[in-house]
Amino acid sequence: MTIYSKKNDLLNYFIHDNRFLSKEYIKGCEDFLKNEIKNNQPKTKDHNINKYRSDLKTLQFLENK
Repeated sequence: MTIYSKKNDLLNYFIHDNRFLSKEYIKGCEDFLKNEIKNNQPKTKDHNINKYRSDLKTLQFLENK
């Protein structure tokens, strides 16, 4: 039995056994998930402080305008 999958749709990856999915589809899903996990790491404390500082400077600029 072959499962037909739409591009950019992860539903079949999670609900069907990999035996019934194409190798290209599985590889694409795994690459996507690895990239999402890598790109969505928690931000460091330094990043948050710098973000706060830039937001604070923006607020101060807008108040003085």
